[in-house]
Parts: sequence; C-alpha cells; structure tokens
Amino acid sequence: MTDTAAPASIFPAINYASPGNGTATLPDASDELLAALMVQGLRSLANSIAGDRAAHTVSVSLDMTGAAFLGGEVAIQTEVDRQTRTLAFMNGSLSCGGKVLLKATAIFRLADKA
Repeated sequence: MTDTAAPASIFPAINYASPGNGTATLPDASDELLAALMVQGLRSLANSIAGDRAAHTVSVSLDMTGAAFLGGEVAIQTEVDRQTRTLAFMNGSLSCGGKVLLKATAIFRLADKA
C-alpha cells in the first residue's frame, strides 16, 4: 500500500475545517469509496502532525456499521489517541446525518523524508 492520494477524477473533494476533520458531498457511494474517504482523512491528520517528516501508513482497520448510505454530506472526524517519536495512533469516524457509517483506527509511522 502506498501513501499517495487517489486520482481526483474518482475521489470527491474533502473540505477540511481542520486537518483530518472535514466534509464531502456524494450523490451515493460504495463502501470502498467511503473507506477511502476515511483513510484520506486519517492521512490528512497524520501528515499535519508529521510536520517536516513523512507519515507512512502502517495499519488501518475499518469497521462498517451496516447503516445504508443514500447520498448526502458525510462528515469525517479524526483524532490522535497517542503519539510517540516515531508512531501516531489514531481513530476516526465517518457519518451522515448524525448516523455513523464507519469507524477506523490507524497507525502511521513518522519518519524523515528520504
């Protein structure tokens, strides 16, 4: 898995209020697209805390809630649970209309840029 963003042609724009926390509007979406939005939100926060270093994905776990998504504005919320010198442990959720669609946990490695 690489740390590159999905092509803009298939990835909706996320309007970030702060790193890792934003909204996107979708007419409808597959579970895979919602998962990709969640990972992008986590990566946004990881990159912001990495500063002049790089944030590399180590692990991402996604749990779908089974709630149906019929389109609309989704909210992405992420936060850092714990950070060491080289790792960031994070969690997040993606919701629509106050209904949580998926939850995520992630670990990013913070390293010097090569």
